[in-house]
Amino acid sequence: MTEKVLSDYNQRDIYTFFMKLYKEKHGIDYRGVGFINDEMQLIRKAIEEKGAAQIVCATINCIENNNRSVTIPFFIAGLKYYITPYPPVVYWAVKQFADTKIKNLWRRFEILDSVWLPRGSQNIERTEILNELKKWANAKNKPKKKRKTTTKTKPKTKV
Repeated sequence: MTEKVLSDYNQRDIYTFFMKLYKEKHGIDYRGVGFINDEMQLIRKAIEEKGAAQIVCATINCIENNNRSVTIPFFIAGLKYYITPYPPVVYWAVKQFADTKIKNLWRRFEILDSVWLPRGSQNIERTEILNELKKWANAKNKPKKKRKTTTKTKPKTKV
């Protein structure tokens, strides 16, 4: 699913992402409740309201914070509890692709972000770390370029 830009995800992509995360955490396949179309409609409405990037990040939080009883309707009903206050592209990239250096940067950013009355130097450091994380995350979020093919012969044209 990394060949798509995060904001271009649709309800099918988010549903399969939810199923993938569920299987990774619990070791069993996700079985939806009711008809799959009903779950897809719930996801589509959430995408229209919050945006695809926020819903993907909320999916990560939902699966991480719940046990086997989590379902799509449960997830959408409690969506406000899973929305992240951080930039969604950065949050998604850190959760999916981070190595130890990026994880340490992310922890430092979270610590600086949680300071109640930050000093000026802390604000500057927080902004610098966020800019570095954004640059790294945008590089991870770019779609893979399709290979261009070249033809050996030129097309024939009538004169």
